[in-house]
Amino acid sequence: MKFSDIFKDADGNVVIGQKPNWPIYAAVGLWALRFIPLDGLRPVSIWGVRIVMLYWAYLEIVSGVNTFRRILGLLAALYFIYTAVRDLM
Repeated sequence: MKFSDIFKDADGNVVIGQKPNWPIYAAVGLWALRFIPLDGLRPVSIWGVRIVMLYWAYLEIVSGVNTFRRILGLLAALYFIYTAVRDLM
């Protein structure tokens, strides 16, 4: 297996990025909520982004089109778990 093979899908096409799916759009929308000056909305925004991005990471890990996308999902999951645990401590 060559290094370039981690970027190839089942058809042999190189795939690095894809059209965003609904979790990415939801995360952007939740992220934007943090700028609305209402008490209590910022934590909801932060945790909403984390939850949606963890779901996105799960989808990439279990059904990513190539090894690169699955590794990207794993790294994202680790990052969002780390930030959640850090904020809870």
